[in-house]
Amino acid sequence: MIRFLIVSLFLTILLGPLPYTSGEYVIDSITNNVIILEALDDSLPQLFVSKKAFFDGKEGDVVKVTMGGNTVFRIKPLPKLTELRKQQIENLINKLAP
Repeated sequence: MIRFLIVSLFLTILLGPLPYTSGEYVIDSITNNVIILEALDDSLPQLFVSKKAFFDGKEGDVVKVTMGGNTVFRIKPLPKLTELRKQQIENLINKLAP
C-alpha cells in the first residue's frame, strides 16, 4: 500500500508540470519509419512520429493528436473532418478550374 502511494506521488510530481495538449493534424507523408503530421492550425508545430507506434493511416487523413509535453500519446482518426476537408479542396479546385 505504501509502495503504491509513493509511486503515485512520484508519477504525479513527474508528470504534473507537462502541458497536455491536443490538436488536429493532417497526415502529410508516410515513409517506412516516420509519419509527418502537418498542423491544421498555424500555432501548432509540425510533428514527426514513429510509424511503429501508431495506426496505418493514409496521406491526407485528418487526425487528432494528444500530447503530453513533446510526447505523442494518441493519434485518433477523424473521418468526418477528412471528408469535409476533401470536399473543401474539391470545391476550391472546381472554382479555380474553368
